[in-house]
Order: sequence, then C-alpha cells, then structure tokens
Amino acid sequence: MKNLTYYILAACVLLLWSCDEAVQEHPIKETDIVAQSPDSVENTSDADEAPSKELFFNAISNEDKNKLALTEQVPLGSSYTDVQTLFSETEISELDKSKALSTATLPINIIDRKGSIVFNFSSDSLNKLTYTLTETDFEKGEELYIDLQNFYSLRYGPAIEDKVEEHNRFTRACHWDSELYIVTMTWNMNSNQISWTIAQKQEETKVN
Repeated sequence: MKNLTYYILAACVLLLWSCDEAVQEHPIKETDIVAQSPDSVENTSDADEAPSKELFFNAISNEDKNKLALTEQVPLGSSYTDVQTLFSETEISELDKSKALSTATLPINIIDRKGSIVFNFSSDSLNKLTYTLTETDFEKGEELYIDLQNFYSLRYGPAIEDKVEEHNRFTRACHWDSELYIVTMTWNMNSNQISWTIAQKQEETKVN
C-alpha cells in the first residue's frame, strides 16, 4: 500500500514539473490577448441600427403599412376624386370648402390605435395630409413615437430631432426634409397624442 502511495506522489510531482517547464518555454504575451477596439464596438452598433429600424416595419400588417405610407397610393398633387376612390363614401368625409384650404377627414385605426387623417387640398390638388394618433397607455407614448420615427426614417432618411425649448418641454418633435416632401412629427406628452404632416415641398422662389 505504501509503495502505491509513493508512486502516486511521484507521478503528481512529475506532472507539476512538466507543466511549469511548458509555461517557461511558451509564456503568455500581451499580444496574445485580443481586446475589442472602440472602433469595432461603434461599427457593430451602426450595423445593428438599420435592422432595429426595421423591427416595427416587419411587425405591423400590410394594411397598416399602406395607411402609414398613403402617399405611395395617392401622391401629393392627387385630386379629391383620386383619394375618394380608395375609400368608401362612409369612410371619408365630404370635401369641406369653407376654409382657405379644402379639407376631408378620414377616421382611421392604425396599429390598434384610433386616429384620423386630414387631407388638405388647394384647387382640388392634395398638398398635404396630417395624421393624428392617440396612445391610451401613457407608458407607451415614447415607444410609439420612436416606432413611427423609425418607419418614416426608412423612407425619408434619418430624422432630425428638433431642439426642446422651455415653452415646449412637454413635447418632442422631429422632421425630415426629403427630395419630394417635408415631414414633421410631434409627440405631445400631456395628451400622449402623436401627429405628423406630410407636405408637398415648395419650389424655391428665385430672386431676380
């Protein structure tokens, strides 16, 4: 029994000696430790940003996408008749010509939220439309604002956040200045209402 114990101890000593010798022959160098550089972290974040914008787009129905991108079906410049053909007579209101800009209102339900779209016409030419949605859950107002912002950023490019001043500290707003349209969006934190307007871009007036 004693001989067996001696054999085991000798084997352990021999094993420890072999490991120590291997470490001395092949020490770990600092260059063997790979650390992720700040640049690579930043690039990874940028790479993930585009897919994150598509999460909301991919999650909603095609019907909701069509409602949010209504200008793809009736571009600005369309007539009231063009707009009316998309909806039944019971859906969209008659054209109200009592104001400087004639208007027609369409009650809507988008992404399980009630709202409306107001179509503005000048000389029977659609020149802007304004969406209004109300989020009943005050905890989800900001989430909806960001989701909608991401949806339109896929079409018009990155949103430009407007500066928050003292008089409008309970609102957040952003805008897009695309080639064809000017889009503005506002989230009223008090009412938890989000409204956005897609307007026809006016040609710059040349000064002679």
